[in-house]
Amino acid sequence: MNYPLECRLRTYAIDRAPPYEAISYVWRVFDDNRDISYIFCNGRLLKITWNLDEALFHSTGRKSTKYLWADAICINQRDKNERARQVRSMGAIFAQASRVLAWLGGKAGEAFEVVRLLRKAVHLSGQTDRPVLIKMVKEVPEPSWIDFHEVVYKEWFSRIWILQEIGLASDALLLCEDDAIQ
Repeated sequence: MNYPLECRLRTYAIDRAPPYEAISYVWRVFDDNRDISYIFCNGRLLKITWNLDEALFHSTGRKSTKYLWADAICINQRDKNERARQVRSMGAIFAQASRVLAWLGGKAGEAFEVVRLLRKAVHLSGQTDRPVLIKMVKEVPEPSWIDFHEVVYKEWFSRIWILQEIGLASDALLLCEDDAIQ
């Protein structure tokens, strides 16, 4: 993968947009140079947060649509009127996306394996008795539960915006550096 990342900005009315994915991530302010990264957008250098850069890097290597929507890139951050208008449209933007890519950051370890097991247990709950389900959950090694705890306490889960970003999504993919789960 080329680095820094390159993109082309295209403008569409929401009701005429081709299929696209929207990125949900923790917005960070530019506190110091450690939080700053750059991408090329329409051949020009664009300053973005390091966290968004990581989200883009880890999401573009996956099978995805050709179009990606990220607020810091798609909204003119220097135009207060446009920002206000776009913030009012965020629900529609995330609802219209073919998939929302939720960048949690960091490593998942075995956390998503715990989620997969819990999903399986819920699926089996109508087909097997309670002691079998309890045994399944108890057999999960402690380090996996520690990883699970670390993932669900990531900063992304504390954001109020995730309610609309994920709640309105027709499909969502949670991404960490080392794993992803739908």
